[in-house]
Amino acid sequence: MMINFTKMHGISNDFVVIDTTQQPFTPTMHLITAMANRKTGIGFDQLLLLHPTASQNADFDYTIYNADGSLASHCGNGARCIGLYLKLKQPSTDSFILQMSDRQIEVTHKQGQFTVNMGEPKFTIEPNYNTPVNNYHLTLNQQSVNFHVANVGNMHAIIFTDRLNKYNLNELGAEFNKHPSFPDGVNLSVAQIQSSTKIALQVYERGVGITQACGSAACAVMATAKMLEKVGNTTTIAQSGGNLSIQWKGPTHNLFMQGDATLVYHGVWPNN
Repeated sequence: MMINFTKMHGISNDFVVIDTTQQPFTPTMHLITAMANRKTGIGFDQLLLLHPTASQNADFDYTIYNADGSLASHCGNGARCIGLYLKLKQPSTDSFILQMSDRQIEVTHKQGQFTVNMGEPKFTIEPNYNTPVNNYHLTLNQQSVNFHVANVGNMHAIIFTDRLNKYNLNELGAEFNKHPSFPDGVNLSVAQIQSSTKIALQVYERGVGITQACGSAACAVMATAKMLEKVGNTTTIAQSGGNLSIQWKGPTHNLFMQGDATLVYHGVWPNN
């Protein structure tokens, strides 16, 4: 049986979308890693699955897998790509509600741009306890590291620095993901605040490695910088793959991420 898929990217963060409302599909770790392989497969950072939903308040159920086959909790760039996928299927519709395991997210379209309501961020390692931004400290490989944490549906550790190349992000990201403070893993961001309206960012994603862009990391970094009173309500997050606009008014408000999404091609995968 052949599996129909769509290859997409959001500012170079690339995805494969499989619509299980149109065909049966059972994800396994072996199948996901085979498809994700950039030499022998399709190649992607995450696999995005759309499912029929039982929710009266959602249009589809939505599941995300990392390239290593592990489940991902959230993906902002992926949500924009899902928005484009659905917009191509339903040209007259500009808003879609996606049901995830623990939340609903809304993706809206206007003039070629997709906006994702990411909900309200939280700022603590403890998943059910919200405090002001904390400055945490770890010693990894005899290197002292100060960082913040933010949860925007998935967990992010954030290091603010005066230069992006100060750290070996591959090594540091791997070490953070081995640390008992993050038993489920963590996305690690190294961020340089360049002005009150712009932040440069590099990201190591759990289950993927260094990526050219990460939408949820952009949201987590902006929200943390906002809590530290370093930026205003709207900030451009610059990554190697491109820029995102993040809007957040502060505590008790939802955070919004805006950017484009790109269709690369449609294809089929032999499900042997």
